[in-house]
Amino acid sequence: MNRMVKGYLYIILSAVIFGFTPLVAKIAYANGMNSISLVFFRNLLAVPLLFMITRYRKESPSVSAKDLKQICILSLFCSCLTPLLLFSSYNYIAGGTATTFHFIYPAMTIIGGIVLFRKKANLGQILCVALCTFGITLFYTPGEELNLFGSALALLSGVTYAMYILLLDHLSISPMSRFKLSMYVCGLCTPVLLAAALLTDSFVIPGNLICWTICLMMAILVGCCAGVLFQMGTQLIGGERASILSTFEPITSIVVGLIFYNESLTLRSIFGTVCVLIATMLIALLDAKHSSADKM
Repeated sequence: MNRMVKGYLYIILSAVIFGFTPLVAKIAYANGMNSISLVFFRNLLAVPLLFMITRYRKESPSVSAKDLKQICILSLFCSCLTPLLLFSSYNYIAGGTATTFHFIYPAMTIIGGIVLFRKKANLGQILCVALCTFGITLFYTPGEELNLFGSALALLSGVTYAMYILLLDHLSISPMSRFKLSMYVCGLCTPVLLAAALLTDSFVIPGNLICWTICLMMAILVGCCAGVLFQMGTQLIGGERASILSTFEPITSIVVGLIFYNESLTLRSIFGTVCVLIATMLIALLDAKHSSADKM
């Protein structure tokens, strides 16, 4: 399988898994959990699972001091700042609105690449980002009350996630499996998330088997699968393409809502989905064209 196709599949599969997590999270919330505690236990339980995978692969768990510093920076933007900002925004604005603002990150990834790493964005990439951004904005329901502080938190979560993607693409971390990298990211984030939960008086220990099962499911789905797939895909196709393709996540959430919660499908969300799909197909076609041109 060609490198680019493999990268597309990894990112899209990652986005689909991420899109399913709100369904699982809603069950946990109904059983007494909250968002920060769920993310904490998701990371905590993922660490031993990822450690066992690295040992099975006969990979040394140690890293150099230089790599550890860079992974700390990566962890700050990945599993610390981004979920804390996004979940905090839910206290002020509706979840759908927060998600819409969060998904400015494809555009911010392109802009960040140009400003910070002097990358050149071609017309095709700009068009894809414009289509994605327009499509995501259509998922916002008009008439929902907007809070300036909550909106700023959600927007900042998009900026920090864009920084994570750019750092993942550009940091000079020594070659290691994405399982090992994810193990360190989850491990480094766990104490920070615990401190945030305790300081905000929102730390909740799972109170029943359902909550513990969901925490374990999230650790497997997000920590060991979706997060690793996203890192592998970004490594293969670059941060800009990865950020565009990851917009399959809200589409999956809409489909899940339709199937499991009988949520209504509006004309706006249909049109938004079409825009995202067109952008995805466009970037794939442009890559195929460039690949063919390079072989000639």
